[in-house]
Amino acid sequence: MREVRLYRNDQFIAEQIREPLENILTTAWDKKHKVILISHSMGTFISYDVLWKFSHRSEEKYTKYRNAVVDYFITMGSPLGDEKLRDFMLIERWKKSAKSEKEEERKRRFPLNIKKWHNFSAYGDVVCHDSTLEDDFFSDMKQHVRSYRSGDLMDYTKLYNPFITSEEKKNPHKSYGYLIQPKLSQKMKEFML
Repeated sequence: MREVRLYRNDQFIAEQIREPLENILTTAWDKKHKVILISHSMGTFISYDVLWKFSHRSEEKYTKYRNAVVDYFITMGSPLGDEKLRDFMLIERWKKSAKSEKEEERKRRFPLNIKKWHNFSAYGDVVCHDSTLEDDFFSDMKQHVRSYRSGDLMDYTKLYNPFITSEEKKNPHKSYGYLIQPKLSQKMKEFML
């Protein structure tokens, strides 16, 4: 949580953390590459923030890429489903849904540049204890951002993360265990063909 607090409270540090991803994305977009963004744990909300900035910030370095997209966004072991963390991280723009909220305000809560987003959570991974993003992101994104097709926004839950440390302890949050998930491998293969 110390890193999360630093990221939230010190914008200089947050900018330094986001900048490498911003540079990688702009390089890929400049070269007209398809983009697959794979993120894990704290990296999921850093990636989310970067994508949000390219969707909504008014500085030229972001508006220049307003039509660029991430073809496939993968989150693994993501804490984005946790309401307290979401409110803590995204407090400036994350409003509780209200009937009086205008369409543009609702839209502003989300990145507009994601074609497909699949979220993977493993059984026993306490970081993603709220393992689904459907109720927190996907249902509103389908309604307010764009017409997603079936399967574009998906949760894969209760996966088995087989990672074991050198001390023979299980770690269901470890990224290596997520990366060998058959469901993730199959989706990556389908996407690349």
